[in-house]
Formats: sequence, structure tokens, C-alpha cells
Amino acid sequence: MEEACLQRSFFAQHTWLVCQPGQQPTPASALRALEGIANALSAQIEANVGEVSRDALAAKPPFEGNSIPSISLKDYAIRIWNYTKVSPLCMLVAYTYVDFLFARKRCHITRLTSHRLLLTAVLLAAKCYEDTIYNNIYFAKVGGITSAELNMLEVEMLKLLDFRLLVDVEDLQKRLLLLEQGQLAMCKEAPEASGVHICYGV
Repeated sequence: MEEACLQRSFFAQHTWLVCQPGQQPTPASALRALEGIANALSAQIEANVGEVSRDALAAKPPFEGNSIPSISLKDYAIRIWNYTKVSPLCMLVAYTYVDFLFARKRCHITRLTSHRLLLTAVLLAAKCYEDTIYNNIYFAKVGGITSAELNMLEVEMLKLLDFRLLVDVEDLQKRLLLLEQGQLAMCKEAPEASGVHICYGV
């Protein structure tokens, strides 16, 4: 009961989190959120330049593309949001997934992996948090990859997330506050916990 009240209060205070593309006018908060998420990921990409060892890249990571996408991460995030009709909340949850993987050192965030990581994370977040969504074939077209590849990446990310997709409301509140303050950043290390990230429900 307390958790349900907390959720209602949270969304009542941030109605733009559940808005969808096409609303007129588009909430400025939604666009700032997408930009903040892209900026946080981009900052980590820049921090990682030259830091990924050759040993780590000996076997090509599953999320790594063959070439750096020509579209910026910010424009890619907006494209995903516009065409898949997911809410900004879904984008924030997707960011949380990627942050979890990075903090647990289960993925490298580089110019070759960031777009696929974001696309796959949004797909999983949509399946967990949205009432109606497009299928994998459509998501793949939006993201510019094949449906077969997206299917493979979806399974891979589910395994890396230990099949835990629910994010604690309090964690979302903390990330949202940082996002609104322009201070959202990737976790440098995993929080102390007995095998399970504290942000995730059972």
C-alpha cells in the first residue's frame, strides 16, 4: 500500500514523465530529459576513450557495431522516443538498465556500443512499463539494425540484468532529481549489495 501511494505521488508530481510523442505542445521537460540521458551516456563514452583494454576487446562484445553510427546519441534517443511512442519514464528506466550494467562492469559504453545498448534497454523497459508497444521488428527498423540482431541483444541484456527489470521508485526519484539538475552521471562502481543491485525489485 505504501509503495503504491509513493508511486501515485511520484507520477502526480511529474506528469510529463508519462507523456507520449505527438502531444501538443511537447513538454519541454521531456526533451530536456532525453538530452540529459544522452549527455550522461556521451560523457561516459568520452571518459572511456582509450581505457578499454585490448584484452577486453579480444572477443567482439555483443552490443558492438561494425562502425560508429553517423547519428548522434541525442538524436538517436529522440528518434527512438518519437517513433516507438514510449514515455520519458521508459527512457529513464532504460538509462537505469545501462547504468546498472556499467556499474557492474558487464558492458563497455563506447561509440560502437552505446546506440545498441540504448535501443535494447528501451525495448526491455517498454515491455516492462508500457501498456502497449510495437514489436521487435518495428523497434529494429527504428534502431537501424535487423530484427534477428535485436532479438539476440534483447536476450543478452536480459541475462546481464539477471532478468530483473523493475526499478525502485525511490531510485527513479533520485535519478530524476539529478536529471532535472543537469547532474545525471553513470555510477562509477556498483553499490554494496549481496549480489543484487539495490535499485531492482524481485
